[in-house]
Amino acid sequence: MKSKLGICIFSVLLGIGTNLFFHSLEYGEWIYSNLIPSNKQNVPCKSFLYLEKGWEVSKLSGEKIGIFSLPRNFSDLGHSTLLLSRSIQFSELPDCKLTLLLGKTSEGTKVFWNGILLSERSELNGRFDFSYDKKKVYNSLPIRNQNKLEIFIPEYFKNELGILEGIPSIGNTKRILEKQYRFRIYYLILISTFLLLGIYLVFLTVQEKKLEPHFHFGIFLILFFLFSFSGSEWKYELGWDFLFCKKVEYISLSFLFPFFTFYFSKFCRDKHHPFEFPLALWAGFVSFLFVYSANPLELDKLNRILLQPSWIIYLWILFKCIKARLSKQDGAGFLGSVCFLVFSILLDISSARGWILFPRCSEYSVLGFILFCSFRISGRFVEMKNELKVWNEKLQEDITLKTKELRESLTNVRNLKDKQDGDYFLMSILQSCFQNKVNDFGDFKIEALVSQFKTFEFKSKLGEIGGDLVCIEEIRIGDRKFLAILNADAMGKSLQGATGALLASSMFKSHIDSSHSGFYTPETWIVSLYRKIHGLFQSFAGNLFATGILAVLDPENSCIFFLNAQHPPSVLLRNNISGFIENETSYKMGIPILKDIPKVYCISLKENDSILFGSDGREDLRVRTKNKEIQSFSEQFLLEVSNTNGDPALLKNKMEEYGNYIDDLSLVRIFRKVNPRKKSRDIWRETSKRKNLQKGILLWKKGDKKIACSFFSKLSSEDPNDKDLAYITAWAYWKTGEYEKAKTYSEKLLYRDPKNHQNLVLLAKIYFQLGISDVILLGLLEGSGLDVQRMFRPTDYLRKVS
Repeated sequence: MKSKLGICIFSVLLGIGTNLFFHSLEYGEWIYSNLIPSNKQNVPCKSFLYLEKGWEVSKLSGEKIGIFSLPRNFSDLGHSTLLLSRSIQFSELPDCKLTLLLGKTSEGTKVFWNGILLSERSELNGRFDFSYDKKKVYNSLPIRNQNKLEIFIPEYFKNELGILEGIPSIGNTKRILEKQYRFRIYYLILISTFLLLGIYLVFLTVQEKKLEPHFHFGIFLILFFLFSFSGSEWKYELGWDFLFCKKVEYISLSFLFPFFTFYFSKFCRDKHHPFEFPLALWAGFVSFLFVYSANPLELDKLNRILLQPSWIIYLWILFKCIKARLSKQDGAGFLGSVCFLVFSILLDISSARGWILFPRCSEYSVLGFILFCSFRISGRFVEMKNELKVWNEKLQEDITLKTKELRESLTNVRNLKDKQDGDYFLMSILQSCFQNKVNDFGDFKIEALVSQFKTFEFKSKLGEIGGDLVCIEEIRIGDRKFLAILNADAMGKSLQGATGALLASSMFKSHIDSSHSGFYTPETWIVSLYRKIHGLFQSFAGNLFATGILAVLDPENSCIFFLNAQHPPSVLLRNNISGFIENETSYKMGIPILKDIPKVYCISLKENDSILFGSDGREDLRVRTKNKEIQSFSEQFLLEVSNTNGDPALLKNKMEEYGNYIDDLSLVRIFRKVNPRKKSRDIWRETSKRKNLQKGILLWKKGDKKIACSFFSKLSSEDPNDKDLAYITAWAYWKTGEYEKAKTYSEKLLYRDPKNHQNLVLLAKIYFQLGISDVILLGLLEGSGLDVQRMFRPTDYLRKVS
């Protein structure tokens, strides 16, 4: 208990000491002159002549109100403008230049010396429109034996009227300027230490992620420096724009409490309060208003009305954090510092409203509070060092113990390895059941190569296991035969990757078996498979991902539809020139969130064309240099595809010349052979398609819409590469009320051309009719400039949707 009390007293004394230090710089000589009178007090060249008493306050009409002392806030007198006057006598004229130090006054104050309007240097140069937060210094006073000082004071800010801070005095110009600059330099040195400490803490936490509270405190210190510096008188010395500095001051002020609360909550309770982030957003909103404020009055009004009320909630959060920290020694210190700071703020509020006469102390109390927090952070580093020393000693003991245990475990590991190789052998047999068994399909030749990185030996039998797979199966979509291809790379090596590959293969086979009863196009079949594998992998909560190519080969039209789920780009080899096909991919299968529309590509293959799919193991190799770094040989892979004509086995050997394989490798080559009869057949199919399309349009115009829909559907099935036919079919089914079929053909076009504005609108209507809510689709529509909410509002239903 004594230790907690001592820390609490230390924190309070630190705040008091900071106040005393800066107040001694400002009021030390005035206090000394009142306690120990001196003969030099009437000699302004040797000491200051203080003018705090005997001020006559009157209205502008000349009616006298009373005699008062300064500094004082006269807002309680109920007048918007006042005239302050005082006579100053000198028995002998001073032999030095005298300067009047007036202190901080209300904005618009005018000072007359013997009827002459005095001006500061900045006012003469026209550098500043405002100076209400500056201590007024008037040089080269024209001194007489009998002098009269008159001060005209208007009200600018509400409830602020008078000499608000500082003791008015007259003294040697050199001594007054020296005193002013000494105070500014000491203040600058102190707040600069906070800036340096803040930058240090920010860079430290960039390296050490565990020190998150210190990052928030570092940002707080940097903001406090900006707040203090922009509010100090250095802006007048540097000639900076006043309104810009005030905006910086208020914006820094708005974020001081959020970042300090972030630090305090994490430091005391190791968690954030739910109110912190909404309050931070509110501070950001107020800061945005600060940026566009036109004058200090707007800044002050926004601060008083919008920002300051939120501080009550911050104080409540801070006291809750202190309550949680009171069980530790520094909790009492934080309590003492915060209580002293709140007490200082209450004193300033009372002084500003004229209830009491007391120098401003909250800003210096804040400095003391920050000093205590800085000491506590330094102490925390010392504690961490001591804890590390203890842990190192314990670690030495644990190492000796663990070494013994490891020797015993090594024998167990050798036994377990034999069992593990048995598991590998079983998994490799299961994987082989799904391997490619199709070599020719129509005019196409298919070649596949799978080489897993992990090899093993079980009972003198060599095997390999990994996450790459190639599955090729014949499927039927509608009345036609297609070839389905899956080339995937599951995350992880050995058992983890093999498990993912086995799951993807099983889902591929399951989707083929179940798709006979569904209504698909090649595009929707691919996306359906993609979403099934994605949903399966998603159930593993981020522990299993897979990239892959999901493709459907159409032998009749000599084209291939495929979706790239963050697999390496596919390669097209034509006329012995190779190049990548796709420039964007869909999300890999298994990621927690799927937000984009899957993209399906369609490539028409000419005679002697080859298309090549492969996993990232094809080009990520470890070079055989001293550093043995891993490099990607993407361009070299393209070159070797041309050199080897895409042959998977030759390509694998050629790439090994660049480096060693570090991952599983899988390659699939689809080659279109020469068929002289295919050209005449294609011409006949094109002519037949046009005639049937015209026939379908005539049937539609005659009113036989159902029959026309079947014509359009058949034409689209026979030529699935035609996007216009897909849209016509979707539109026709939509008009006849067959929304499920309309949905299939519209989605077919969506996956091929997600930016087709006309199809997006049609699909949105279909979804709306079927009661399907698709946020991604609505986002695409809104991105096209449509008012989606109004378009599909129930009140506009008949007019917009039907």
